[in-house]
Amino acid sequence: MKSIRSKLILWLALLLLVTNGLGFINALWTAKEYYQAVHDASLAQRARVMLQLLNETRADRLDEVVRQAASRFEQLDLTYRQGWMLGDGGELRGSDRVRYQLWGGGRCVSANGHPCTQGGIFSNLSAGFAKQHYLGETWHTYTVYSLRHELYLTVGYPDALGRDVLQRAMWASWGAQMLLLTPLSILLCSLVVGLSIAPLRRLGRQVANWPAQPLPENDVLPLELKAFVAALARSRCAVAAAEARRRTMVAALSNRVTSRLQATAEHLQRHPEDLDGTLKLLSRSERAVRNGHLLSELDRPWRAKESRCNLYRETALSCARHYDDAVSRGIRLTLRGAQREGEVAVPAMMIQGLLDNLIDNAINASPHGAEVIVTVRQGEGERLLLTVADAGPGLDEKWLHPEYAVDGPGSAGGLGLVLVREVAATFNLSLSLGRSQLLGGTLLRCRFPTVAGD
Repeated sequence: MKSIRSKLILWLALLLLVTNGLGFINALWTAKEYYQAVHDASLAQRARVMLQLLNETRADRLDEVVRQAASRFEQLDLTYRQGWMLGDGGELRGSDRVRYQLWGGGRCVSANGHPCTQGGIFSNLSAGFAKQHYLGETWHTYTVYSLRHELYLTVGYPDALGRDVLQRAMWASWGAQMLLLTPLSILLCSLVVGLSIAPLRRLGRQVANWPAQPLPENDVLPLELKAFVAALARSRCAVAAAEARRRTMVAALSNRVTSRLQATAEHLQRHPEDLDGTLKLLSRSERAVRNGHLLSELDRPWRAKESRCNLYRETALSCARHYDDAVSRGIRLTLRGAQREGEVAVPAMMIQGLLDNLIDNAINASPHGAEVIVTVRQGEGERLLLTVADAGPGLDEKWLHPEYAVDGPGSAGGLGLVLVREVAATFNLSLSLGRSQLLGGTLLRCRFPTVAGD
């Protein structure tokens, strides 16, 4: 279930069911005490009616008094359903009749208007309300005393009778809500959710067709979506600007390779015996081609094993590749580093391109007899720090900004540095420029996040 609307409706339905269920439990807990009080009041009233019948009966013998009072009690229908609203489907393990018992002279006189058998029904003759067990049920009883006849009168009803009444009452109230009101509430919530997220769904369709279909204006959007659409438009502009810079860089690389190949051909025509000079020119053309390949590989996905390498090892290899060029220019290329372990989360190909361009730029910027120092050491936290220091005139910080692009082959070293910036931006590397206190030229720092070893 990936739709936001479906998830909202599902969670709202679950919320309604849970809240209704909790409400039902709370109402049941509250109503249980209420119905118990109502039943106890009805029980006490029946006991008082029976007591009044006993006191008003005129007869010489006690058994005749009991018989007449019991007959009138049953004629009033006070031993069955009257006033109890007992459901037709109520199932009682004992009897659904209200039981009453008369006790006098230390023995059971009558039970439900009949002579007592097996010691009677109830045994607790304490006045007032009590709970007693009879026929496998718990009975609620109420006991009063007749001074005229010196008899204890106990009236009781089983728990099952109260449960049946409570179940019917709760079903009458909550059954209608669960069967009618809850589905209606879910339907209304679904309509509200559908109407509320309609702008989001329309925006989703427009974004899917964007840029063929323009994004909606901010005036017609809900407040919550305005920032999103504005950020989306800015990102589109940023992507377009990055693509324009990329095309500019590709054009500059193409022009540079073409010009260097032409220079190589002219050099061969003029100096066919100068093979060393020709090889140097071809080497520079090869670096420009590698930069083009580096640019084309920036956006492709990398597998986990490809996206890590040993920074010190790659730095040493890059210094070795540039050593002969540095010596031919009278420049000392020095590699320093106390941190020779630790992998960084950058593919080896990208590290090679970044290092080659940095070292090549430092060599080109340094005067004859100067030194270029490349250092790898532990930085702050879990980062490795690469520094490249030269004795050149210094580097303009504008190339660190994404807005800066190379206009053509005339910007010496600029294209390689822009490629360095693109690699750093793609792999979340931190670049900063400073002044080398030792050599007097540029000090470039690049911080790499490390990865844990397998």
